[in-house]
Amino acid sequence: MNAGPARAPSFHLELPIGPEWKSIDRLHSTIARGAGAVPLDEQLCQTLAMVASELVENAVKYGDWSRAKMAALAVSPRATPAGDVIDIEVTNPIRSEAEHEAVQATLAWISGFASPREAYIARIRELAEEVEPEQNRLGLVRVAYEGGCQLEATLLPGRMLCVRATLLYVVAS
Repeated sequence: MNAGPARAPSFHLELPIGPEWKSIDRLHSTIARGAGAVPLDEQLCQTLAMVASELVENAVKYGDWSRAKMAALAVSPRATPAGDVIDIEVTNPIRSEAEHEAVQATLAWISGFASPREAYIARIRELAEEVEPEQNRLGLVRVAYEGGCQLEATLLPGRMLCVRATLLYVVAS
């Protein structure tokens, strides 16, 4: 957390994302290499790349691409009274409200642990015990733990799901 006044860097990244797996690799490398383009350190850029990639991967896997051909990614820093944060949002079409409810259930499950680390360990243990997991359901837990993010999901008009990961960070001096 910042001790002094908020100094969120001034940048905004917004990209349309198609439902192709190659989009995820390109996105990851673009953000990971972005340290020279914006005033963020390399580790933070790696974290942002991981978070954005996980959220976009979920959009590609679970989106309803029969009725929409694009998703949207937005990365925005902002200053808050608590310190500087970066919001990473991915919006994608879904088939029904049940998919939003499933994401909400995952977020509630993560919140049920004392820390995201404990949720991550619990999910890894569950995966180790499953013979052939249908889905690994590790992405959001990884974002919460490894990314240090607060997560929320919102159902938007037109059956669009918006998942936001908010990361508190310190601006490199």
